[in-house]
Amino acid sequence: IQASAAGLDSLLWPILDALEEVLQPKVVVSRQDTPGRRREKATSKREVLKGQYQGPTELRENGVTFAVDLLGGQKTGWYFDHRNHRAHLAS
Repeated sequence: IQASAAGLDSLLWPILDALEEVLQPKVVVSRQDTPGRRREKATSKREVLKGQYQGPTELRENGVTFAVDLLGGQKTGWYFDHRNHRAHLAS
């Protein structure tokens, strides 16, 4: 979960509840460390909200496996809007 503005902080737990209900994830990581938050002087943190994060996570898309560092990588470490670019690279 990436709360990019302080106004989203109050929605963090309802979002986590919804994720739990729909996806039942083993691990949930929260990233509250965007430049917008710094401009707002909001708390900046990265934390595991559920489960035990063991380091880079493997994601598989279009037959290719990617390693993504959810806590240490840039932003959340994965950009869903780049799916077509990765598909092109995989072909």
